[in-house]
Amino acid sequence: RGSPVALLLMSLCDMPKSATFHHTFLNKWSDVFLASWMKYPHQRRPDILSSDIVKKEVDIERGILKATRLIQIRGFLPSFMAHLAPAGAVLYIVEESVTDVKNKTYVMRSKNLSFDNILKISEKCVYSPTENDWSVTEFTQTAGVSSPFFLIGRKIEQFVLEKASKNVQEGRKIMQDTIDLVQQTSFTDLRSLSLPFTESMLEES
Repeated sequence: RGSPVALLLMSLCDMPKSATFHHTFLNKWSDVFLASWMKYPHQRRPDILSSDIVKKEVDIERGILKATRLIQIRGFLPSFMAHLAPAGAVLYIVEESVTDVKNKTYVMRSKNLSFDNILKISEKCVYSPTENDWSVTEFTQTAGVSSPFFLIGRKIEQFVLEKASKNVQEGRKIMQDTIDLVQQTSFTDLRSLSLPFTESMLEES
């Protein structure tokens, strides 16, 4: 058994650092929902190499879509951690989402699959209409990171959260660009997304 001080330090190492971000899109939920499936890959985020649907479950009667996506990101670690991961290493992230078309909620949860012995990254994103105005969509993103390494682990966590904060700003621009694209595109032209819902299902209150 370790000393009380050692146990305290170990517990502190396991405590994740987190940050929460909020944004309001002045766009209806259905447009924001569709844009979220189209936004990557994008030239503004060349580090995101791919985003592929690997599993999908649909309940048409209840209007529920459950999906799993595999995302590849390059350049996720700072240079001072190069000895722990090869240059240009790719981070694999699994994202699981639940969409409730009838109640207009879209919840995504993601975590890293690779390099989780160095750091554990988790994220939750929620898209839902503003309570009194369904033409406006509220977005809440919570990101968490933890590293088992003492001292340098704190440095890793700080780096990841600072990078996440910068990516949030860029992500909002990408999202708005994609929402604008959705609004200029007919629903039939979006069939490449392979979404199981009709336009009327997405639009109905």
